[in-house]
Amino acid sequence: MRFAILISLFTITSAASAWTPNPDDPDGGGWPMPPDTPLGDPWNPEDPMPPLPGDLIDFPEHWDGEFPDFPFQCRIDVPEDYDTIQEAVDAADDDCLIVVAEGTYFETVVIDGKAVRIVGTGEVLIRPDADEAIFTITSTPADHTVQLDGLQMRSVWTLAHPVTGEEIPIPAESGRAVSAVAAAVRITNCVFEDLSVGQVDAAGTTQSGGAIIMFIGSLEVDSCDFTNCVADDGGAIACGWAQVSVSQSQFAGCSATSNGGAMYVTGSEASLSQCSFIASEAASAGGHLSSDSSTLSLHRCGFWGGSAAWGGAVSTDGVTTATLSQNQFRYHSAGESGDVWWHDTTGGAGPWLADSKLCSGTSTVGTTEGIVPLETYVDCPFCLDDMDMDGVIGVEDLIDLLSVWGTRDPFADGNNDGTVDAEDIVDLIEDFGGCGDFVPI
Repeated sequence: MRFAILISLFTITSAASAWTPNPDDPDGGGWPMPPDTPLGDPWNPEDPMPPLPGDLIDFPEHWDGEFPDFPFQCRIDVPEDYDTIQEAVDAADDDCLIVVAEGTYFETVVIDGKAVRIVGTGEVLIRPDADEAIFTITSTPADHTVQLDGLQMRSVWTLAHPVTGEEIPIPAESGRAVSAVAAAVRITNCVFEDLSVGQVDAAGTTQSGGAIIMFIGSLEVDSCDFTNCVADDGGAIACGWAQVSVSQSQFAGCSATSNGGAMYVTGSEASLSQCSFIASEAASAGGHLSSDSSTLSLHRCGFWGGSAAWGGAVSTDGVTTATLSQNQFRYHSAGESGDVWWHDTTGGAGPWLADSKLCSGTSTVGTTEGIVPLETYVDCPFCLDDMDMDGVIGVEDLIDLLSVWGTRDPFADGNNDGTVDAEDIVDLIEDFGGCGDFVPI
């Protein structure tokens, strides 16, 4: 069945739903500060956003075998020119292209004060050779960008199954892929899997962003996959005081021991479009996404099978602007409040959900300011290619599919091959007038 990964949603049992925190303090003692912040303690996300690095450079699309001369000033090949990625970075000037040949690399790479593009050709897997982030990026030059493209990143901490030999990931103190501070970073066509910073040290410091953490900077993520990423806050991505754009990316099976099973943003401007969030969970707030004191925009994103104590799909606290359009929310649960969306109304009016589709669960309990609530538990079938969720595949769905042609749209890309194309039209036409592949609850 197309998009088979969604089927797993209906067998998930959430430990987060049974958790009973202090109802007067759902975040358990205040939103945490990203680790090793240079700005002192305490960090107040309501302070004005500091100056950010320069605009992201419009790099060419994913590597296709040929590179233009501009904007790249040089090209370095690994391991042909240098044995390691770090050696190539050290030798590179700004706007240099580093091409990494197919293979597995064990490295922790530091990019400090430089802007390079690192591109993988073929299957390029990078794992940390120490208990540190695979890429640490700091202080990119003005109007320059670090870009990572076509790379797979996983934690090195694994054990082999005694019978099958399959690798079993073991959470590490720091198995993060990218740690960025005061930088402009673009990440495209990358895979993040089995990454974890889900531990709290002896001093009680939380670790945020199992795959990526960005603090004071600009982050753009496009066409990436995040699977089984774990942290205390933001199982896959955590951002503070940042400009964040995430598009056409998929998050599956990510979790947080506190807030934001897949993503956590605070004091930031965050825009998400055409993303899918599948089977995320958080012990406290925001099964998929938790946003605090941030400007949040969600367009055409699918939220499926999330769970938390507050906000099975999303939680917001102190959000000044929350803009939603053409999103889908299905099969969520909350142990305390807001199966779909929980918002702390003491921080201002919440988001308006009228232009999004909700199914299976109540929207909020006692926090309905600015929110269109679902008064009762609403149940509905899930038909692949039924993009307007009316139970029938029709002309409106075909028009909708054509409007996102060529993209990695979470609703129109029914076979989940990464592109809305002719195969998706054929599938839709085959089911035209009916409900298509039906997934029961």
